[in-house]
Amino acid sequence: MAQGDEKERKRRHKRKNKKRQENKDEKLVDNGDNDDNKDSESESPPEDVVGGSDKPSDVIDLKSWKLTLPVGSASKPEEIMPNELAGFVDPKHFFVRDGAVVFRCPVNGVTTSGSNYPRTELREMDGTKLAVWSTSGSTSLEADLACTISPPVKPQVSLLQIHGGDDDVLQVLYDGTKQAITWRKDGTTQPSLLVENYQLGTRFKARIEVQSGTVRMLINSTEKASFQVNDDSCYWKTGSYVQSNPSKGDQPEAIGEVTIYSLSLNDGLKVLLPNLHSPINQI
Repeated sequence: MAQGDEKERKRRHKRKNKKRQENKDEKLVDNGDNDDNKDSESESPPEDVVGGSDKPSDVIDLKSWKLTLPVGSASKPEEIMPNELAGFVDPKHFFVRDGAVVFRCPVNGVTTSGSNYPRTELREMDGTKLAVWSTSGSTSLEADLACTISPPVKPQVSLLQIHGGDDDVLQVLYDGTKQAITWRKDGTTQPSLLVENYQLGTRFKARIEVQSGTVRMLINSTEKASFQVNDDSCYWKTGSYVQSNPSKGDQPEAIGEVTIYSLSLNDGLKVLLPNLHSPINQI
């Protein structure tokens, strides 16, 4: 009898795994115009499985980036420089799952001196120096990505940024209170949504273009917003920059997670400027 029960348990487990595998197929969102998505529940976050022996540097080109991790000493998080990122894996915060790079950050992680929120995030570099460019030139960033987990109490995670010398010029965020991909300009949330009725885990393609003082945002090849900006201290950032901490009501173990399937940085006619900022622990 016990043997029969064991066989039945294994059959149920096999059926469950088969169904889970079938549900893993992901598809791009359709900019919120499909009514079928409007009443859907958010997807459950994927299981914690590091895929094969792949390393993040096998999936995306990390030569022009450094990585900030949510570990280290107070106001001095650990940083992994470009020459160290090749082959680097952090099984808790920066790893490969199902062929994509996972950026995971707990809300109680170490923060930089200029922020109250932790991050597992890439920061653009120019060789061994911090990249700094002017919006009068031309550059673009394109990512195929998804927000897969957000903190439950304050469900906001920054996915992409154009950062200036003192603060963000542009942030692209997941906002669970709106079930949308939203954006901030100069720290102010804008009323228009980049993706409506967003379900956690849903992939989308974001392209941000900067040319001659104009920033354009395209989601799945459709322009969603644009604005004018004049800033000579810009650089790109991408990853999981959670907009919460335990003081906001989230438990210390709560996390924000962003999955990046591809990442392309196009320098174009970028106007590079002398770097006047310290390379250590910059926000």
